[in-house]
Amino acid sequence: MLFYLKYFNHDVEKLHELISFFFEKIETENPATFTTSLLPAWYSTTVNRLEKLESQLTHFLSLSKDDKTAIIKAFSNGNIIGTLFSNKTRRYAHIPVASDFKKTNADGSFDNSIEVFLNELFVDNLYIGQLGKKDSTFSKKIGCNLGNHFIGLKDSHAVSNEDFSLCPFCGIEPIKMINSEGRPDYDHLLAKGDSLFVFSSINLKNLVPIGDHCNGKKSSQHLLYSDKARTTRTISFYPFDATQNPYELYHFELICKEYPDYSNLWKGKWEVNIKPNVSSNRRIADKIETWNRVFNIKSRYEEYLEIHGKSMLDKILRTIDSSKPDLLMELKSELNNLLTKVYLYDYIFISTEEGLIPKRIMIEWYLKDEAYLLSYLNFKKLMPANQININSTLFE
Repeated sequence: MLFYLKYFNHDVEKLHELISFFFEKIETENPATFTTSLLPAWYSTTVNRLEKLESQLTHFLSLSKDDKTAIIKAFSNGNIIGTLFSNKTRRYAHIPVASDFKKTNADGSFDNSIEVFLNELFVDNLYIGQLGKKDSTFSKKIGCNLGNHFIGLKDSHAVSNEDFSLCPFCGIEPIKMINSEGRPDYDHLLAKGDSLFVFSSINLKNLVPIGDHCNGKKSSQHLLYSDKARTTRTISFYPFDATQNPYELYHFELICKEYPDYSNLWKGKWEVNIKPNVSSNRRIADKIETWNRVFNIKSRYEEYLEIHGKSMLDKILRTIDSSKPDLLMELKSELNNLLTKVYLYDYIFISTEEGLIPKRIMIEWYLKDEAYLLSYLNFKKLMPANQININSTLFE
């Protein structure tokens, strides 16, 4: 990914904390029946009851001791999100999923009752029915919802002069505007569907703002496994990491595979590579590999360059004075100005300037290839200042 976000504490975390509190009570007190004393104090001191949840927790108490212990352990191990993203050692190789609880009976038949229960509890009720619903009983109980959390997350970054309006995974698509475009663009880092990582479905540390296209790409890939069968563990950039931002840890290389000219409408063909700043840093290389595998970053940047490279030059040519004796120098001056004043390699620019990374590497390539700039200027056959006819030579 490109940049990290600062984790934002908020009252909507109470739903996850409620389940954590309940499981801790079960471990320490081993109660036989359900009472609201097994839940945090705020639950009983606020109006409305989560009746379906209370019923499900009552059912949980009826399970065998071994099943209860296994579920609590899975919940604990499945919610150390930051640790899981940075470690693929044997201890963290398996991330608990609901389908782990499918049993085989003595006669060879399957018993998936606990698996179904876990999906209904964590996904259907707690996430879809409560956390993910604007006017749920839980939202009314605490007086806020996930949308309020999103606004708070955005505002907290604005206060620290680290605004973001773009997807942190690609930087080429915007994050949805919540008031006019609908519910917040949150997605689960560890997927909750298909009986997978349900235990972290309501953990805010597992929910991150993401663009629509990146969300679609991630839906068919695992961040922490390189295969759909989840046999090969990987590591990944974690959006709420408090360390050095990803863009400070690697660099981009742009290779021209087909020179942009009239024959390809000045699109060219490009190859983008992403390499750790420290070549021996295998951990960063692995995270880059995951980032590209899941979000198809290199191919998307390559196509972005084909689409936008020519228009960048055209926009500049509409602003420079073509009566100047050295148009090449004027063009290079404007390109350098973009690098140093508009497309800075800095958090606030990367997180808010759409396409900054591919634009920067394209401009850097332009500046290294004067022959290309001269050929493009000749192609344009510039007329007096601000009278450039983009189509004037297309059919000559």
